[in-house]
Amino acid sequence: MQAGKTSTNLFSFIKNKENERRNNHMMAIVVSEHEKIRSRITKMLQDFAVIDCETFLDAVSSVSRYINECGIVIADYNISPFNGIDFLDLVKQMNESIVSVLLIDGTNDDVEIEGLESGVDLIIDHNKSEEVIMAHVNKFEMALKEKSTKFSISNEGLSINDVYIRLTRKERDIVSVLLDGKGMPVTRDEIIKKVWKFAEKNNARAVDIHIKAIRSKLSMNGFSDYIDTVSGVGYRWNYES
Repeated sequence: MQAGKTSTNLFSFIKNKENERRNNHMMAIVVSEHEKIRSRITKMLQDFAVIDCETFLDAVSSVSRYINECGIVIADYNISPFNGIDFLDLVKQMNESIVSVLLIDGTNDDVEIEGLESGVDLIIDHNKSEEVIMAHVNKFEMALKEKSTKFSISNEGLSINDVYIRLTRKERDIVSVLLDGKGMPVTRDEIIKKVWKFAEKNNARAVDIHIKAIRSKLSMNGFSDYIDTVSGVGYRWNYES
C-alpha cells in the first residue's frame, strides 16, 4: 500500500462509514504477529482508540472484552494457530456490525481469493496500487449498503432496525410523508396537505414544531441526523445518516 494520501483516504473512508452507521464507539483492534504492521496501521488510525494485539489469544480476549465498544477489527492473514479470515469470522459471530478488515501481502493469489470469497468487509493488500485498494473499498461500500438501516411505521410509532420510537399520530404521519419522499425534499405545503388534509399558512409553524419534537425523540434514541432542513423548501429524510 502506498503511504500518505492513500492510507489517509482509506481509513477516513472507514471512519466516515462508521459514523454513518451511527457507531460512536471509535475503537479499533489491530491483530498481527509483526510489530511493524501493527505500528503502521495504528498510525493510520489516528482518530481511533487502538488496541494492538500480537497473538490470536490476545485478540480474542480484547474483542470479547470490548465487543460492544469496538467499531473495526483489522487482522493480518498470517496469525497462528488459525488465520485472519477465521478470526474475523469469529468476530462477526460475536458482533456482525463490526467492520472486518483483512491484511494480506499480495504474494499469494489463493489467499486473496479466499479473502474475497469470505465474509470480510474489506481486504487491504500492502503491495497494491491505490487504484486496486480503492476498488476493494468500493466493494466494502456496497457491502455496507446491503446492510442498510430498515425503517417501519406502525400505529404507535417508528422502528429503526430493532429500536422502537413512540410517536404521536401527527409525528408518525409526518415521518411517513418524509419516508415516502425517498430522500428527496418535501415542502411544508406537501406535509400540510398530506397530514392535515388542507393547506393553511398557519400550519407551516405547526410542521416546524412537530419536526423539532420528532428530531428530539430520534436524538434520544441515538438517531440525530435523519431529518435534514432544506433551506427555502422544507425537509428531507436522510437515508444515508
